[in-house]
Amino acid sequence: MQAGIEKYNITMENIYNWDEKGFIIGYTNATKRIMSREALRSGRVKNARQDGNREFISLLACICADGTTLPAGLIYQGASYDLQDTWLDDFNSNDEVAYFAASANGWSCDSLGYQWLRDIFDRHTKEKAGIRKRRILIVDGHSSHVNMKFLDLADKLRILIHILPPHSTHRLQPLDIGLFSPLSTAYSTELNKLIHESESLVSITKRMFYRIFKKAFKIAFTQENIEHAFAKPGIWPFNLENILSILRKPIAQSIEIDYNQLQTPKTTRAIRYVHNAYIANPVKSTLSLILKANIHLAAQQDINNHIIHGLRNTIQIEKSKRQRGKRLNLLGEEDNGPQFFSPARIQAAREFQAQKEAMEEENKARIASKKALALVAKEKAEATKKERALQRAISRENAAVEKARKIIERQAILEARKARTIADKASKLASKASKGSRKAILGKRKLVDSNIDLVDSPAQKRPLARSTSGRAIVTPARFN
Repeated sequence: MQAGIEKYNITMENIYNWDEKGFIIGYTNATKRIMSREALRSGRVKNARQDGNREFISLLACICADGTTLPAGLIYQGASYDLQDTWLDDFNSNDEVAYFAASANGWSCDSLGYQWLRDIFDRHTKEKAGIRKRRILIVDGHSSHVNMKFLDLADKLRILIHILPPHSTHRLQPLDIGLFSPLSTAYSTELNKLIHESESLVSITKRMFYRIFKKAFKIAFTQENIEHAFAKPGIWPFNLENILSILRKPIAQSIEIDYNQLQTPKTTRAIRYVHNAYIANPVKSTLSLILKANIHLAAQQDINNHIIHGLRNTIQIEKSKRQRGKRLNLLGEEDNGPQFFSPARIQAAREFQAQKEAMEEENKARIASKKALALVAKEKAEATKKERALQRAISRENAAVEKARKIIERQAILEARKARTIADKASKLASKASKGSRKAILGKRKLVDSNIDLVDSPAQKRPLARSTSGRAIVTPARFN
C-alpha cells in the first residue's frame, strides 16, 4: 500500500529493548522507561528502577502501511561483537524473522543504524516502492538514526526521513500504539507458559530469548495489527481526528461463582463412603458427587501429565543450557565493530561449525574405537594372565599333593625299615638269649671239695689251688 502521495511508501521504525527477565524497555532520547503510569501516579514508585544484573537485547522493528513487516533487527550484548551459537539454537535456514548483531552494551549505535538502513530497510522495501520512487521512513529522535551519515545514506537511497516530535511517540508512533503492546503480551504469555511448564525451574537467559521472541513476533506483527496501528493515529488512511481519540480497554466481566455446591469427595475414603451411600440409597445428589469426584480425578491426572511433560522439557532445556557456547566467528580474523548478520550468513557459519564439530566427533569416535580395541586387548591379556595364573596355581597344588604323597611314602618306608631293624635286633637278641640259655643249661664245671680218696676214686681230682689272697683258682675243664 502506498500512502498519501503516490510516489511515497510510508514505513515506521522504532527501537525497543528486552532484558533477560522479559520486560520491554522503551527508549526515548536515550532515557529508559520501565514503570507504568499507574505506578507513577500511585506514588509507590518515584523513579524508574532496573536490575543491574540484567543484559539487554535491543529490537529494531519496522512496519509498512500495506500491512507488512520487515525482518526485525536483534542486538545482543557481546563485547567481542560476535554471536554465540547457543544464542541461536532455535534459528533455522528458512527463518526470515530477524537479523542478528552484537554490541558491547546490547544497545543500538550509529554503525548499526547505518547498516540497518542499508542492509535491511533498503533491501526489503526497494522493490515494493519501485524504481525511482521515494519512501518515507518515520522515526523517533534516537541518535542511531538521527546523524549525518544516516541521513546522507537515506538521501542517496531516495528515502525521506520524518522525525516525530519529542514525547509524542505514545500518540503518533504506530509501533507504540498497536504493535509493542501485543508483542509484550505475546512474549509474556510464551514466557509464562515456559516458566509454568518447567515448574519455575528454568532461568531465562539469552539463549532462551529467540525461541520465545520468534513466536511472539509472529503472533503480534500480523497484517490486521499493522493496519490498525497506522489507522489509529490517523497516519494511513490520513485522519487528523484520530489523534485525539483515546484507546480504552474493555472492562472484563466478572464471573459469578456459586459457592453453595456440595463438597466433592477427593480422598479414597470419602469416595468409598459416597459410593456405599449411593448403593444403599441411589439418589441423584449422591450420583452428582460421584461424577464430580471423577471429574476432579481426571483433571488432577491431566495436571500431573502436564507437570511431567513440563519437567521433561525443563530437563532438556537445562541440559542444553549447560552446553558451553562457541563463537560463530562471523567477524573473521579482523574486528570490524558491531555488524548485522543476515540469516544466510549465520546459516553458512553454522554449517561450517557443524562440519567442524562433525570432524571433531569423527576424531573422537576414532579415538574411542582405538581405546575400545585397546581395552578389549587388555581384557584378553588379563584373561590369559588369569588363566595362566590359575594353571600355575593348579600345578603348584598338584606338586604339593605329589610332594606330600612322596613324603608319606618315604615316611612309611622309613617306618618299615625301622620296624625291620627293630625286628632284626629283637631276633638277634632272642637268638643270643637262646644261645645263652643253652650255655647256661650246660653250665661251667665247678670245683667241689671232695672227701673221697683220690686213690680209690676212678678219676683223680686235682687239688684245689688257691691264690695268695686265698681265693680258689679254677682250672678249665679241658685242662683237667
